[in-house]
Amino acid sequence: MRLVASDFDGTICRDHVVSAEDAEAITRWQTEGNLFIVVTGRGKVDPFLHTRGFAADYYVYANGGRIFDKEMRPVWEKKIPICHAAPLEEWARRKDNSYTLLSEDLRGSMYQFTASFKNDEQAREFESFVLRVKGDYLTPFLNHNTVDVPPKGVDKAGGVLRIADALGEKREDIFAVGDGANDVPMLKAFHGFAMERSAPEAHAAVKGRCATIAELLEKIRKI
Repeated sequence: MRLVASDFDGTICRDHVVSAEDAEAITRWQTEGNLFIVVTGRGKVDPFLHTRGFAADYYVYANGGRIFDKEMRPVWEKKIPICHAAPLEEWARRKDNSYTLLSEDLRGSMYQFTASFKNDEQAREFESFVLRVKGDYLTPFLNHNTVDVPPKGVDKAGGVLRIADALGEKREDIFAVGDGANDVPMLKAFHGFAMERSAPEAHAAVKGRCATIAELLEKIRKI
């Protein structure tokens, strides 16, 4: 059995569409006895994932902070005290930019803080601010003009490993694909592939490339 961990936006879902070819390829991959995991920076359970023609075996949300099985039952989660987000929110407000709190209980804790900015430069400034002010508690992941901030120690690679360890999956049988800087931890931890249209950090982390998920799965079959 082999396991593929895939980013969602820009990887499975490209230009806001999941192609029929990719959906069919994922289903075939699963019927062959393999696993397919969606690993995303999105912080909430998104029902639309089930409407795109396929269903993953596991879902890793909030850059590794939340894990669900195929029935959308929670498997693991890690939250941060909301007090750690207060200076982040204040900084984002001063920049007059949009920001999003990803949490089910804003009164006490959250899974991740996400801030989107007008340009990549402001996002990099915010990344530096998080590291300087809350680096002992939080880890920022820069992705173009958006910064995801989960708890320190949480990343996509860790989310995939928790699933693999529970299943007794060997690391050499795990493949990962993505297109953004927040995908780098899992691209480096496993057999990594970057989408053709990827951030420079993603390309630098891997040797393999692919244009579609269908192409990726065919390449893996030949390894």
